[in-house]
Amino acid sequence: MTLSKSRKAMCFILTMLFSIGSILFFGTLIAKSTVLNEGYMNRIFEYSNVNEQCEKAFEDRVAILEAQSTIPARVFKTNDTAASNVIGKLYSSQNPTLYSKNQIKQFESLCKEYLEGNNMQYDSELIHNTAIKATEAYNDCFGFNNADTLVSYIGTLNSNSSRLISIGMLLMAVPIIMLLVLYRRSREIMFNIFASLTTSGMIFTVSSLLCLIFKTAQRLDISPQIYSQAFGNAVKGSCFISIIFGLLLTGISIFVNVKITKSLDSKK
Repeated sequence: MTLSKSRKAMCFILTMLFSIGSILFFGTLIAKSTVLNEGYMNRIFEYSNVNEQCEKAFEDRVAILEAQSTIPARVFKTNDTAASNVIGKLYSSQNPTLYSKNQIKQFESLCKEYLEGNNMQYDSELIHNTAIKATEAYNDCFGFNNADTLVSYIGTLNSNSSRLISIGMLLMAVPIIMLLVLYRRSREIMFNIFASLTTSGMIFTVSSLLCLIFKTAQRLDISPQIYSQAFGNAVKGSCFISIIFGLLLTGISIFVNVKITKSLDSKK
């Protein structure tokens, strides 16, 4: 009786370890394929029309600057305003803001090139101040601001993802080995493994639903607003994938365990 209780207790611990390992393993893989993946985020930004909205906002800002400085808005048009550049910085742990001395110099050079090309007199200090304002507008519309926490989070998870996957695999492998010691029949081992996977699938589904219900992604205090909305869409996409995966895992595991239970009952 004591041996039977000890075996059940050990079996429970092993199934929980396997469940934790599978959550860590599959959860990291899903994250690596979605919110931690630069390609996935670029597709989300494209789907959300981020670049077009950023360009429209920048055009509105430089239109105001044109009225103040008499320098045409087209002068401030650059070829590197794609939001994907900012995403690249974000996923390489660089500062995703775009306010820099180099950018100021670039706008200043464009202004002088326009003025000199049209044989117009100009005040260097005034042009420099105009370039600063243009850079501020450029950063406000295209730069990723207040993103220090997000950069750190993505960088830390990406650098540790391989370790997390390895730990997950280890936590799944050890219980399987121990279950082989505890049980002689493969069906009993499979039953416990699929019971763990059922738990994992339910956790994936419930946690992702809670993430959607409480709108976790909207708590990111990043700007411009369109970037915040795009990241919200990215997190929603990841949650939907986790929900589908969790439901499939739960359904398949329950189906298999029903078959195993019937097989075990028939042999009693």
